[in-house]
Amino acid sequence: MNNKNIPLFSFWGIVQILLGLGAVGVLTAKMIWGLGAVTNLSDNWPWGLWVAFDVGIYIASAAGGFVLAALVYIFKIEAFRPLVKPAILIAALGYTIGALGIAVDLGRSPLIIHPLWMWQP
Repeated sequence: MNNKNIPLFSFWGIVQILLGLGAVGVLTAKMIWGLGAVTNLSDNWPWGLWVAFDVGIYIASAAGGFVLAALVYIFKIEAFRPLVKPAILIAALGYTIGALGIAVDLGRSPLIIHPLWMWQP
């Protein structure tokens, strides 16, 4: 087949790349100047709208995926078996994105691994 007329990037592919670069820029600014510089949060307003997304969307959809898996594997409801693999994938992605969101929400995200070697008595 002749693939000369297939474009390398579509319009929506370019939009996704630009949005991703913008997100990397905001994340870099957050790491350098802190959360207040990119969100305009203060001591009076300490939480942003994204906390609702972290808990309400990512974690809730992940819990729904694992509940569907429990219906099939534990309670043996075979009618939902075709939906199990996509549900578990979405659940794993939901928990991963939720955990990454919480790690970014922390004030000093790179220090998240300190409890591994800095135990408190």
